[in-house]
Amino acid sequence: MSRSPDGPGPGRTVRTYRLQQATVIELHGEIDVWTAPAVRAHLQHLTGPGAVLLVDLRPVTFCDCSGLDALLDAHQQTVLRRGRLQVVCADVRILNLMRTTRTRSLFHPAATLAEALAG
Repeated sequence: MSRSPDGPGPGRTVRTYRLQQATVIELHGEIDVWTAPAVRAHLQHLTGPGAVLLVDLRPVTFCDCSGLDALLDAHQQTVLRRGRLQVVCADVRILNLMRTTRTRSLFHPAATLAEALAG
């Protein structure tokens, strides 16, 4: 994927809102080498003690290893702070990336926000 260094910033890549007891982080577009640093910084800001984070990847059109690395970092920080991070995703390509890298069991992907909230 080619993108100029002046590509979309976190405001156009990440939308955050509360839903019941959880913070939903809705990621948009491509999560790649250009956008992953902004995503990582945003996620790190939200990984407070006991946080319940639902990372909604449904609007994501592409995710590479740098995007997955940002998610892994957020997962680690959340677990260390006794919180929970779960991914909402039904995209076969992203789920295959998680399966191939053996990270799917860490994220417990749910197909919908309702399913993730129940989880």
